[in-house]
Amino acid sequence: MKNLPLTLGAGILLVLLVVALFPSYLSPSSPYTVQQLRFSTLDSQLTIDKAPFPPSPEYPLGSDDLGRDIWSYIVYGTRTTLLIGLLAALAQFLVALPLAMWGGTGHRGTKYLITYSNVFLSAIPALLLSVLVLQIDFFGGLDRIPSISAFIAVLTAVAWPRLGALLLERVESLNREPFIMGEVALGKSRWRIASENLLPHLLPEVVVLFFMEVARNLSMMMQLGLFGVFIGNLRLVMDSGNGRLTFFNISYEPEWASMLSTSSTYLTVAPWTVIFPALAFFVSVLGFNLFGEGLRLRLQQEKTASLLDRRQLVGAGALILGLGLFAWALSPNLETFRIPSPPTPYSTATTIGAQMAELGLTPGLGDSFLVPYPLEPARFVEDQSFQIRQAGSSESQAFVAGRDFSFNAVGPEITGNQIVDARFTDLISLSNFGEFQNRLILLDTSFYSDSFLRSFIQRAVQVTPIPGFLLVARDQEMLPGPIIDSTLDTSVVTVSRPLADLLVSTTTTEVYASARTIPLSEQGVNLVGTFSPNPQAPGNLNEYIALGFGYDNPDFGLELMNRLTQLDKSRRSFLFLFTDSPQGVTHFSDHLPVSAHRIKVFLDLRNLGDGGNFVYSTKQAPITRQFAWSLGTTLTKAFTDRGMTPDQIETTRVGAEYRLIADPGVNAMFWNAGVATIHIGGEVEDLEGLGDILLKALYTNNY
Repeated sequence: MKNLPLTLGAGILLVLLVVALFPSYLSPSSPYTVQQLRFSTLDSQLTIDKAPFPPSPEYPLGSDDLGRDIWSYIVYGTRTTLLIGLLAALAQFLVALPLAMWGGTGHRGTKYLITYSNVFLSAIPALLLSVLVLQIDFFGGLDRIPSISAFIAVLTAVAWPRLGALLLERVESLNREPFIMGEVALGKSRWRIASENLLPHLLPEVVVLFFMEVARNLSMMMQLGLFGVFIGNLRLVMDSGNGRLTFFNISYEPEWASMLSTSSTYLTVAPWTVIFPALAFFVSVLGFNLFGEGLRLRLQQEKTASLLDRRQLVGAGALILGLGLFAWALSPNLETFRIPSPPTPYSTATTIGAQMAELGLTPGLGDSFLVPYPLEPARFVEDQSFQIRQAGSSESQAFVAGRDFSFNAVGPEITGNQIVDARFTDLISLSNFGEFQNRLILLDTSFYSDSFLRSFIQRAVQVTPIPGFLLVARDQEMLPGPIIDSTLDTSVVTVSRPLADLLVSTTTTEVYASARTIPLSEQGVNLVGTFSPNPQAPGNLNEYIALGFGYDNPDFGLELMNRLTQLDKSRRSFLFLFTDSPQGVTHFSDHLPVSAHRIKVFLDLRNLGDGGNFVYSTKQAPITRQFAWSLGTTLTKAFTDRGMTPDQIETTRVGAEYRLIADPGVNAMFWNAGVATIHIGGEVEDLEGLGDILLKALYTNNY
């Protein structure tokens, strides 16, 4: 074969291009899925294995210390790794080539800049300088795109002087050639000579050097990885003893250098975690070097130094096309989420259960999707109003239910009662209720628990006649839903903070509020169904992702359920819950259809569309619950990329865990069953966009 290096190099680069463009076709797994423990049963004996797992049919190249599939991580990391190497090389030439041509045609200042920059960076190893810069906290806290940009900038800064000096030497050599001196004698300007004579003669060498520089950049990235410098380094604090921080490097983005960094300590006990990422670097560096060397040999065989011939132009065009395509297919190939329009009226649990059966779900408990449970006495608010006016005035101002106010309990109608501002009163030691007689009491719920406020209200109405209580909502707290307590015989209304401030702005404010309710059955109904797409497929984890929806807006939940049951390659099953009250979630958490340790996350979507701001919380999905943490991180990034800025739900810390300040159902799965919970609620303008985000996040984290 006349040019073996060119042929071999082109073959390797073609394979790398295919892997970078079509990772989902080459890997059945997701690089984001974390599974540190693996459970198996043999002869009724439970066996627990801890990552890293050795190569097996489930993990062709083994797993890393977080249980992520190395083959998938390498395949999905090809795009990011090569993209950094290619773009860094491109940036290096964009800086070095113009400066070299400018300095080589007589500009002394530019020549000195190149020469002394090269001397300076020759005295300081480029690797050391890159490590010192990229380990600054600012760079360690960047998101994916800014972090990639920072890597490209640093790799360019430490490499362009060397490349510039090499090109400068070549430009000066060409300037001494007779044909260039002839052009000078003809009176051509320096820029015309550079564009018409120097650049065409430099281009073949530039193409060769470009591929060599890509290989050099990949080699630099591999070395940086060994120093714990890579894209997506979360740098979690492992120890802060003696005032010194020790970091635990965790990579979130698939990228080869991160694999070397996080697995280097496992070389003796799990060598596959280091060998295969290093081999990926070796093959890539070899491919670019062989291709560059092959081009050099090809150019040496040519007798003329002219513009690139057609075949070289095709190669350059293919390279540019490849760079553009690397940015393509950044997300899984999922159809756009669409809520049925017009919405289908799912008015009863029976109708939703029929839809579950049609999708092939299995009843979670017993033979029916419907799971009845006992309810505490409650009422449903059909209609509610809240108005204020000033004493002696006939003009009133009305407010919006669900946004400005919401009834917690309904007693006699409130007709023109004035307010006592007790937000800063010590309720615990309060014994005299005389000033509250026949007036509304305004209380700040931030200072007291729900159980104390309920006890205080019961005690106060026994002592003196009080028409009602106004509770100021906590920060980011969702207002109560339409199902309210029927055991209190006084009116209790939760109001937003802006409305509370307006109520006490004058001392003559009168409140008119009423609600119409109907009693509810003392039996609630949950709908519970499970879906296992490939229960016997190799690599099925026998684990579940649980999703909770409400009856109020079932169309979103049914469409998401429909789409999730159509996902390919799912290694986890799904557990779907439709419920009519927070007590339904509590009952569900106490009567799970599968063992709680097999449920990796509960995605609570029950309060979507219930009014109030778009809210979100991953506090109950910490990094110790790794699948839920990974899903939460993916969702957070997706919200940011879409320009969606949900408010964080207010939390209280109880020991080492978090309790969300919202309806009891929000905390039930986490506190009763120990299942990591991600909560999303409130009004979302683009529900279909949210559906897209949820689908892609679940697909990415669930194979």
